[in-house]
Amino acid sequence: MKHQRIHRDAKKRSGRALWLIPAAGLILALALCCCRGLPQARAMVAVEASPGRERGYCIDAPYLDQREKYPTGCESVCAVMDLQYYGVDLSVEEFIDNYLPLGDAPHVDGQGNYVGCDPREAFPGSPYEESGWGCYSPVIEKALVRALEDSGRKDLAVARLDGSTLEDLYGRYVSQEVPVLLWATIGMEEPVVSQTFTIQGTGEAFDWVYPMHCLLWVGEAGDSWLFHDPLAGEAVAYSKSQVERAYQGLGCQAVALVPDG
Repeated sequence: MKHQRIHRDAKKRSGRALWLIPAAGLILALALCCCRGLPQARAMVAVEASPGRERGYCIDAPYLDQREKYPTGCESVCAVMDLQYYGVDLSVEEFIDNYLPLGDAPHVDGQGNYVGCDPREAFPGSPYEESGWGCYSPVIEKALVRALEDSGRKDLAVARLDGSTLEDLYGRYVSQEVPVLLWATIGMEEPVVSQTFTIQGTGEAFDWVYPMHCLLWVGEAGDSWLFHDPLAGEAVAYSKSQVERAYQGLGCQAVALVPDG
């Protein structure tokens, strides 16, 4: 549901903000990739200026694309990008199948009510299907905690950072080589309430914000933030003002894996 129209639009944008990396930075990045599982492998790579864009810096994190296999799985894809950045050997399929809580997508029940699971508790539907919806930060927090437990990585912890300002997230995490999963909108479009459904078991009305999206925040370049966008490409630049609007529209949600101890 959340991506049905925008998937097609995103394909048109897929090459719109891939940035050139200086030769020295590329050599460094390739060398670091050889030892990705080590804490010291984390690095910021310089991003060359291009017409209309200023020079910036980007975390050397892996990129995964959701478009072919996970049409509504942006949250899971970003979570796995972050896990792989720290050397956790896990695929998107393994994350979804083993760790992501799933629930009913909004639907009309036998009494004619439009009902669905709570997106703060489970993913409504399936990330493998266009008919899937999307989940909020507590769901990904829970899935990441379970994934880390099974991986045996006691040197990492999951931090849910809801309510933080973008400046604080950048200063405390992204600028310190810690990627952040950020809830925003596809293409940083203006967020709008598109559907209202009733949460099963509680009777609470839930307003669905469209077009909800999750991205991995990896850097900064002038007046833009850089994101690994699973619908658009690596180090995609979005203006800070657009990111702010989209981030606030989704309730200021963010999650990060952070070194623990």
